[in-house]
Amino acid sequence: MKVVLLAAGEGTRLGGLTEEVPKVLLPVNGVPIIEHTIRRLETQGFRDMYINLHHLPDAIRKHFGDGSRLGVNMTYSYEPEILGTAGAVRKLLPQLGSEPFLVVYGDNLTDCDFRQLVQAHGHSRAAATISVHWREEVTSSGVVVFDEKTGRIERLVEKPSPEEAAELGHCVSAGIFVLDKEIMELIPPGFSDFGRDVFPQALERGMALHAFKVKNVIWIDTPEAYERAQELWRKIAPT
Repeated sequence: MKVVLLAAGEGTRLGGLTEEVPKVLLPVNGVPIIEHTIRRLETQGFRDMYINLHHLPDAIRKHFGDGSRLGVNMTYSYEPEILGTAGAVRKLLPQLGSEPFLVVYGDNLTDCDFRQLVQAHGHSRAAATISVHWREEVTSSGVVVFDEKTGRIERLVEKPSPEEAAELGHCVSAGIFVLDKEIMELIPPGFSDFGRDVFPQALERGMALHAFKVKNVIWIDTPEAYERAQELWRKIAPT
């Protein structure tokens, strides 16, 4: 299965940390954030990877090259203007083919079992399977409301207000999806986002979206969160 790694963001909330280093290349315990994910994917049998680029693209190309150092095949997709999470995928569709593929946000750390996620997607026959995890503060995330028994997603709310959040629960998108070709037809030209544009439209059209629980996701949005990530990752890093 092919993998799209989203790595175009500027990481502006990290301030000076990302002025000369792309957010995805910030080191956590000596290894760039996105490299932790690539290594985990490779050990689980994923080889063909596509990375979208915008901020400091040459640094990412230089670090990974063709991917052979890590045992993967790396293809790059440069965006002169950021296309959003879904727009980035739309640009790559001619290379991704007609089979389901995996999308992973490259600026988070996770111990997700990607193989189990793919298996769950195959069993559900959903248009998309969205990984979710529990988070105390959800107002800066995409909240996912789903049936605990079936896993079927009932509602998606992107960055809810505190009042909305109190009624929605604490499961948020982990930024890891398996997508079928069916849902790709909903991505418009130009900028678009999965959480705001594509997934809500899929629900409106009656497409099946399923949730897959992931235990640990480390968000690195601020200098303080980046500092905490060093210790948190030591505790949960997959072996």
